[in-house]
Parts: sequence; C-alpha cells; structure tokens
Amino acid sequence: MERLDFIASLTKGSNIILDVGTDHAYTVINAIKNYGVSYAIASDINLSPLKSAQENINKAGLTDKVKLILSNGLKNINDDFDTLIISGIGGLKIKEIIENDIDKIRNKHLILSPHSDFYKLRLFLVNQGFIISNEYAIYDKDKYYEIIIFDKGLKEYTDFELKYGPILLKKMEDSYLKKKKSEYDSLKNIFSKINNIKEKIEVDKKIKELEVILYDRNKK
Repeated sequence: MERLDFIASLTKGSNIILDVGTDHAYTVINAIKNYGVSYAIASDINLSPLKSAQENINKAGLTDKVKLILSNGLKNINDDFDTLIISGIGGLKIKEIIENDIDKIRNKHLILSPHSDFYKLRLFLVNQGFIISNEYAIYDKDKYYEIIIFDKGLKEYTDFELKYGPILLKKMEDSYLKKKKSEYDSLKNIFSKINNIKEKIEVDKKIKELEVILYDRNKK
C-alpha cells in the first residue's frame, strides 16, 4: 500500500478531516470514497496545488464534500474538523504549523507523517497534552516513512521512546528494523573516519542505541 493510501486508511472512523498541505487532494478523495469520511477540508499554501486538487475533486464527483482553503498552515482554518492530517514535510515544520495555532487542534485526532525530526515533534506534542496512540513504519517506492497518531491525553515517555517511537519499539515491524539496520550499518562505516571528538561521541551514542533496538531489546 502506498503512503497516501495508507494515511487515507487511517481516517476510518473520522467524520470531518482537515488535510494541511493537500497537494493533489488524493488523500481526502480516498478517505471519502473508501473509508467513510463524510466531509473534508483541504488546504495548501499555494494556489497551483489547489487548482490541481479542485480538478481531481471534480473528477471524483466530490465537489460538495470537499472544501478547499488557501492557507499558511492552520492560519485561515476556521471550520470544524475532528481529524488533522499533515504529511510530506519535516517534523520541525509540522511543529511550527501546530504551534502557531495550537488552540485549533487541542482536542483533535492527529495523523502526522514527518520526513524528519521525529523526536522533536513527539516531545513537543507530548508536552502539549497529547499521547502517542499508534505509530507505523512503511516503505513507499524504497523511501522510508513514519506515521504517528496523537490524541489528547497525558502519559510519560522516556527520552529513548520519544526518540525512536514508543509503539514502534513494541511492534518491531520489519520495515522499522530494516531502516534501523541501515542507519546502524551507515554509522558503523563512517565512525572510524570521524575526527571531531564531539561528533564521534554523538555517533557512538547513536550506534549503541541502535544496538539496543536491533540486538538487545530487553534493555529499552
């Protein structure tokens, strides 16, 4: 299953979804047609993808079920929704989008798929009163993605869990282990070539953490 299809499948049980950075609107179209979503708001910061999204929505016969909004993040979003989707951008950018309008998502179900900075995004949202409800690790066209589900709640996590994903560490999915093994092999290969002491210490720490995940899981 491709990444956008997989994200659409995670909307099952939602009523109104908001897809920030919708691009071609494939996710919202799929969510409505195949996963029981009643209505969708699709936003983007640029007009060009919204025009493309409108064409796809028209072709799908969903003109009355999707509202398009030109918006920088959540800034122009004033409609009600129960599920927020943000995917395809870095974790720090997702954090910035949410932080700028945090009150709009306090009680929402969040489906987030950052390209990077997983730790910082998890830490931020946990500190904002969210729990990590589920996590998924998938490959799409040989590219690795993590999808993190957040819901309102309070729970304590270790720094290790926030860094590597508390639920991913329990699931130990093949795709997750494949990615961690790739990271581990890459770091082992460059370790002896690093001359900067500070950098060498940081890489050594990461190698040891990955060894715990890959070879000594009872120490997590």
